[in-house]
Amino acid sequence: MNIIDVRKKLPTHPLKRYQTRPISTIYYIAVHHSLTDDIPGGKDVEAFARYHIDTNDWPGIGYHYVIDVDGTVYKCNSATKWTYHVGEHNKFAIGICMVGDFRDDIPSFEQYDALIKLLKEIVNAYGIRPENILGHSEFKGYEWKKCPCIDMEQVRRDVSGAED
Repeated sequence: MNIIDVRKKLPTHPLKRYQTRPISTIYYIAVHHSLTDDIPGGKDVEAFARYHIDTNDWPGIGYHYVIDVDGTVYKCNSATKWTYHVGEHNKFAIGICMVGDFRDDIPSFEQYDALIKLLKEIVNAYGIRPENILGHSEFKGYEWKKCPCIDMEQVRRDVSGAED
């Protein structure tokens, strides 16, 4: 898995900063899809950051990680940053966004493989239970949102190593 650390390269709000949180408060991983087409070469990550700052008036990009179609993982925030990506659950969740619109498409093999590897790494590093890996729409209050539009039960099985 190729992880590129872009934490110091992404644009941030000129005045606002995300709060920090202790690792012990992280219980969930929130999986998202971007609802966008791929812009090769990591340009999506910069575009997401600009959108979150300019349109949402957030301190910076809301995700901790972004996974490109080619499987490249961009580390956008430290786990200790309390970022915005899943409403009232932000304080307790690490956010991962896969580039793409999976309402009518599916993640590439490389992208899905990177997701599972990254999830396993996060689960092992922070002691998060695989059953606490949720799609955006699985969080209370977001049931209406079609995100990430992938089989999250299968994701959890793949992370835990359980067979179908």
